[in-house]
Amino acid sequence: MPPDNLKIALAGCYTDAHLAGIYRLELAPETGECRAVPLELPLENPSYMVFSKKKGRVYLVSETKTFQGQAGGAVACCRWNGSGLHLSSIQPTLGIDPCHLILDDKEACVLAANYGTGTCAVFPLDEQGELQPCSQLIRHRGRGKNPLRQEGPHVHCVRQHPAGGRIALCDLGLDKISLYAGQGGVVSDAPLQEVLLPEESGPRHLIWRSDGQYAYVANELANTVVVLQEGNHRLQPVQVVSTLPPDFQGESTCAAIKFSPDERFLYVSNRGHDSICCFQLEGLGRLRLVEIVPSWGRTPRDLALDDSGCYLLAANQESDRISIFSRDLATGKLTFTGCQAELRRPVCICFINC
Repeated sequence: MPPDNLKIALAGCYTDAHLAGIYRLELAPETGECRAVPLELPLENPSYMVFSKKKGRVYLVSETKTFQGQAGGAVACCRWNGSGLHLSSIQPTLGIDPCHLILDDKEACVLAANYGTGTCAVFPLDEQGELQPCSQLIRHRGRGKNPLRQEGPHVHCVRQHPAGGRIALCDLGLDKISLYAGQGGVVSDAPLQEVLLPEESGPRHLIWRSDGQYAYVANELANTVVVLQEGNHRLQPVQVVSTLPPDFQGESTCAAIKFSPDERFLYVSNRGHDSICCFQLEGLGRLRLVEIVPSWGRTPRDLALDDSGCYLLAANQESDRISIFSRDLATGKLTFTGCQAELRRPVCICFINC
């Protein structure tokens, strides 16, 4: 069992026959040092996860093209015992390459985004929090302008409005945010609203401010963040900002988008430019660029902040390391601590005891 003074997170990694898929991260808040401990878990490509403190469960996607001999990936439930995970239930997602999932606000169901087939699968949970078979599959159709990345729908993220009810799906392939009615584990068949973004934006991830008045979308292909403002239960784009320096000429794609705990600052990772972009939230939810700093590794796919907001962790997929940054609470600025945790192909980070 790890000492009580450590901040504990889990890191998910892309796997092969010789790689561990899950590591326990032990962050020492006094020094910023971080240790990665491999965990035994028979799950391929656990590329995104969420933690339920209430149920003591971790829910993960298995981002694969086949599962148990059938096309598609899987969603798994694991019991957390304070130091390790035990796989307790697993269900097929009925779609290829699931890459994101959430618990609904009542913790009555899990919703998983199937990137490869452009669908979102809904899984009821029993009283213990175990996964039941898929009860509903929301399917997108169409294509975007980019023939290589938008040849069809690619649902990359699912989020629920902070007040409950509406479910938002980011579709990278269609340049669209679709909002559905959702309650009690049931999602409406047709969207309530579709927010169309500029062609080849490639919306990847969305986060809502906790008051529900603004949403922020990281556009993977355009390397931008779009600010969406709420009004009469509808979202309207009000600002677009770049995540890259104006003189950058290379190839890059946005990945993670995360708030600081106090929601005064927003962080976005750039893969290719290999950097972390920090914005400050100003009046009317608008963003002001604070800084762009190196991620100290290649392909920063995910970011995570501890509950104190003093540390930010960056999962550098192609450098096989997680880089640790200290954070100025007043300015939002990041400083690389010099500490890194070594692990193979990290792609997601989820704090557990924060």
